Amino acid sequence: MSAGITLTRHIMTKSGTAIPVADLALIMERIELIAKRITKELAAAGLSDELGYTGETNVQGEKVKKLDQWGNQVFLDAFEHGYPVCSLISEEMDGPHHYSVNCRDNSYCILYDPIDGSSNTDVNGSLGTIFAVKKRAAGHSKGIEDILVPGAQQLIAG
Repeated sequence: MSAGITLTRHIMTKSGTAIPVADLALIMERIELIAKRITKELAAAGLSDELGYTGETNVQGEKVKKLDQWGNQVFLDAFEHGYPVCSLISEEMDGPHHYSVNCRDNSYCILYDPIDGSSNTDVNGSLGTIFAVKKRAAGHSKGIEDILVPGAQQLIAG
């Protein structure tokens, strides 16, 4: 019986990817860890008082769920020291979160919804994490003008 292959090992065998394979592996490895953490938390959320609302409203005017806020923090923590990603954008935040220390000429921005469909937790419905990765322009600022490009220019999405 074969032991299988890890996501990182699979990525490292690829060539001709939209971004350098090493960058792709670093980004996807963190997203894989985020997905595992979120999956584990969702499995026990009903038992640990993680369901329900925080009392806040997000930038879309929706009530913020505890799980959404927690999932957003999981992304922020995972990429805090996560070169090559220097910017994160989520509907759970009023604006982009920028890690200047991670910014170099070849850095990226992740746009994501940590727990898409979180309103389905009350009815045991489908949930998922969605993300897209875009390249930051060399010498970019904390602003997001350089990533406001057509969706066809995103490098990775899932």
